[in-house]
Amino acid sequence: VEAGKATWDEKLTIEDRFKSLPSGTMQLEEPGKQFPLRDFAIKMITLSDHTAADHILNRLGREHMQEYVTAINDNIVRNTPYLFTREFFALKLGAPEEVRTDYVDADDDDQLTMLSKGGDAFNVLQERGNVLETLGPALGDWLEPVSVDSIGWYATPKQCCELMAKLHAMELRKG
Repeated sequence: VEAGKATWDEKLTIEDRFKSLPSGTMQLEEPGKQFPLRDFAIKMITLSDHTAADHILNRLGREHMQEYVTAINDNIVRNTPYLFTREFFALKLGAPEEVRTDYVDADDDDQLTMLSKGGDAFNVLQERGNVLETLGPALGDWLEPVSVDSIGWYATPKQCCELMAKLHAMELRKG
């Protein structure tokens, strides 16, 4: 928005392929319904709305987000490729252990191929569309950490603090 490549009033359309698990509420919206970018951002920040985050990530583009994360974070290997929350949940909840292992052991290009074409978990998500029906029941079975050192988003406490300081500086410039 600050660079003029988007506006807060720009409409984004709810798509099943970017619906994720809670927290948040946007996963309950009907496909095709439109909301301003501002609404997605507000829900992403205030409710930690994963569906809102995935729609924004799609709007930004994975490559753009990857560049940004790489510029502020030195943990590039574990943060590449940058995951949509839906992909995160599919790997953690829907993928058998061998799919997770194959994903972790793959190079970045092969991981992107797995994310786009899918392993077992992704094929189910692509065919069914409704992430709540597909993965929601598995939430009750998620009793212990899964692949915590290899699948997710990673930053040091210092990097998180630096990012928060940058966001605060942006807020002050707008005020």
